[in-house]
Amino acid sequence: MLVLMPVLMPVLMPVLMPVLMPVLMPVFMTVLMPVLMPVLMLVLMPVLMPVLMPVLMPVLMLVLMPVLMPVLMPVLMPVLMPVLMLVLMPVLMPVLMPVLMPVLMPVLMPVLMPVLMPVLMPVLMPVLMPVLMPVLMTVALHWVTIQMLCVPVDEEIPEVADSVVKAITDIIEMDSKRVPRDKLACITSCSKHIFNAIKVTKKEPASADDFLPTLIYIVLKANPPRLQSNIQYITRFCNPSRLMTGEDGYYFTNLCCAVAFIEKLDAQSLNLSPEDFERYMSGQVSPRRQDEPGTWTHSVPDVNPVIGQINRTLDLLTCLEKRQQQVLDGAVTMQAELSEWQDSVSREVQEILEKYPLEIKPRASAIDAENVENDRLPPPLQPQVFAG
Repeated sequence: MLVLMPVLMPVLMPVLMPVLMPVLMPVFMTVLMPVLMPVLMLVLMPVLMPVLMPVLMPVLMLVLMPVLMPVLMPVLMPVLMPVLMLVLMPVLMPVLMPVLMPVLMPVLMPVLMPVLMPVLMPVLMPVLMPVLMPVLMTVALHWVTIQMLCVPVDEEIPEVADSVVKAITDIIEMDSKRVPRDKLACITSCSKHIFNAIKVTKKEPASADDFLPTLIYIVLKANPPRLQSNIQYITRFCNPSRLMTGEDGYYFTNLCCAVAFIEKLDAQSLNLSPEDFERYMSGQVSPRRQDEPGTWTHSVPDVNPVIGQINRTLDLLTCLEKRQQQVLDGAVTMQAELSEWQDSVSREVQEILEKYPLEIKPRASAIDAENVENDRLPPPLQPQVFAG
């Protein structure tokens, strides 16, 4: 066999293989493969994988990915993406957001805003405007004075000032009440304080023409929180008969009219020119300020004693600021003069030293300085007293 096999194999194999392969392969694949494959995988895989993978993976990726991706992506992505989002997003977002946001926002905002704003504004504006407009209007109209609204109230009178403060307190307190009846009670109490302020000022009963401008002024000065929401809450949940009759209904109707007036306020309503109205609304100037910055005018009377005191205090602070600036300028000038004087004195001293140089002579020594045996001398004679 050892002799014949090397001779016969090259001759017999080409003849026997075509005959034996169809017979032996099914037997081999069925019987031997289940036994051999696990053994081969355990033995060969640790050896072949480190060698074959770096070579095969790039080839498989280039060959199979263009074919498999269009088939696998529609199937796998709906399954994998939710899993990846739930697992990775809580971990990655706190790390990536502080890094990505400063980089992406300047790039994305100019691109997204022109696209998103036309879509979002028609949706958001009808929802936000009824809530924001009363708040924005009352905040922007803080400069409105009694004279602009023709309010017949003189807050220089202590009783009138006290009634105005109570009216403002009542209209602000309305937001803290939960029941519509209690909210109406706050409106009624506020209105009664307004009528009292007008009565004390004019020394006669107030009329409806006096009441509404004063109520508008109180609403502007109080700037009550969530005023529009409170009005809608009362309208929806309060007994309709109570809103249509009685003093509560009358005062509530006037409050609704005051809010409507504020929402549509313009220059003509305040007896102002459109230019002045725009300047006041934009905050460029104030009715209580002159053209010169830092000075306050009293051409418009103070709306109440507190604001009058504030104006006087501001005038005093302006004067003190000017005096302080003068003192600071004088101190800077004095410092410059002292520095210049110090330099001039130093120069003069230096010139004198160069002209008359200072010679330090050695100190004269004592008479017995060179006598080293001074310590050995006897003590001096002491005078002696003899008894007589």
